[in-house]
Amino acid sequence: MKLTAQRVMQPATGMQAIHVFYFTHSYVWVGPPPPDLGHGDLVDAHVPVGAGGNHVLSYLDIVAPDETPISTILRAFAKVYDHRPPPFHETVGNCTFESKMVSEYRFVWRAELAQLYNAAITIRNRLDRVAGSA
Repeated sequence: MKLTAQRVMQPATGMQAIHVFYFTHSYVWVGPPPPDLGHGDLVDAHVPVGAGGNHVLSYLDIVAPDETPISTILRAFAKVYDHRPPPFHETVGNCTFESKMVSEYRFVWRAELAQLYNAAITIRNRLDRVAGSA
């Protein structure tokens, strides 16, 4: 699975939003993801300001095997979250996190990372609830 949360800005309007993409993969690995993992299959997305032409101000990628429980992802993210500001690329167990931000976020990086993480996990939770009710 790959969850990508991006804070984007439309240059023409200055409008900002967080876009989220949820991809799944068909196999499990141990440690960092295999180099040939690719994006996977897009299963859900939340794109509130329209795609194309936006500037990415910050992003957080979360990569883990599809069946990784959210509690495991949260524990791994907690180890990365307060470690150092972006940019980073870190693996904890089977969870890999990558983030970058524009310099304007240097004083609020913790809050920005938390917002990106919450947006990413929300889309995963939404699909898990739908799958559980089917």
